[in-house]
Amino acid sequence: MASLKMANLNKNSQMQSFVFKDKTFDFPIEVYPYFLDKVSMKAFIVIMILTALAMIFISIITENTFGIWLFAFVSVALLIISYAHKKPRFIIEKNKLILVEHGFIKPKELYWKDCILYPTFNKSNATGQEIPLLHFLYKNNNGEMERFSWLGLKQIRFNEHHFDKDDTLKFFENIKSLSEKQ
Repeated sequence: MASLKMANLNKNSQMQSFVFKDKTFDFPIEVYPYFLDKVSMKAFIVIMILTALAMIFISIITENTFGIWLFAFVSVALLIISYAHKKPRFIIEKNKLILVEHGFIKPKELYWKDCILYPTFNKSNATGQEIPLLHFLYKNNNGEMERFSWLGLKQIRFNEHHFDKDDTLKFFENIKSLSEKQ
């Protein structure tokens, strides 16, 4: 079971940091998308190099540069996507969760006392695997449940730390319970 301890309390008894799985987190905690591990990253680099060599070879044989331009376009698109993931998706503060602005998504915040954590699974059409998701719900003015946001439990990291899906869920549950005690 994950351990969670409050640490570094100031005069007002406000939580400044805590320890989860022997790792110390200081507020605010940034939550980033995490898609590639080291093995996947190495495979991606090898595939990109082999694809570039194949495109160059085909362009030389056919005397047509369409393949190189297509590869360049895809490479630039991947660079833009990877740059977009350098910005955190969420910022976790002591008393609230902030959804960071990304293009069309406007920044929003949800206080932990109003937040309902709802874990679910979504079946992937491509692989047939079940993907664990966590929905952040709240009650709107009409008393109906509304989704603030969601994230894949296996595909995020907190600052520089990555946990499995069960520990990621426990991480959010423990932050929520600690903030409600404040």
